[in-house]
Amino acid sequence: MSALPPEQIADMLSTFSCEKDEDVEYFLHNIAVMYEKKHIARTGLIFEKGSYSKPIAYFSVAVSSMNTSKLEFDGKLRKKMNIHNDTAQSYLIGQLGKRDDAPKGLGEFALSCAIDLIMDAHERVGCRVLRLDCKKGLIDYYTERGLVTAGHNEEKDLYQMIRILV
Repeated sequence: MSALPPEQIADMLSTFSCEKDEDVEYFLHNIAVMYEKKHIARTGLIFEKGSYSKPIAYFSVAVSSMNTSKLEFDGKLRKKMNIHNDTAQSYLIGQLGKRDDAPKGLGEFALSCAIDLIMDAHERVGCRVLRLDCKKGLIDYYTERGLVTAGHNEEKDLYQMIRILV
């Protein structure tokens, strides 16, 4: 996103609409650019073929740590996570979103793009855990894509899903 002037980026991002999930829209309109500038997360934009003015989907990836003291998983998985003092380092898919009128399958494509970026970082610098937090209704979707439920953040009513990277 940083290759364009800030006002052009803001105009482009303001075209993104997701009435199904206002948090997805809010992040792209109000937080993504700030996270880029502060090096908190990187946001990848996906455009319709031949059009680079209106994003139809996006993903946001960051490095994070996760407290494992209250997570619910077996000892084998715990060992693979390289936990130290109840903390595991992880790559975090912080946001995945698609426009209301996006074609079917675009969410899976955005997830695939995020995982590809994380796998590249994993190969270069290490870290074995991919994590994302999701609402209860998406657990089956992410389970079918190779993630397992590790715990529940009751404060935000989100489920922590993880995948061990090899």
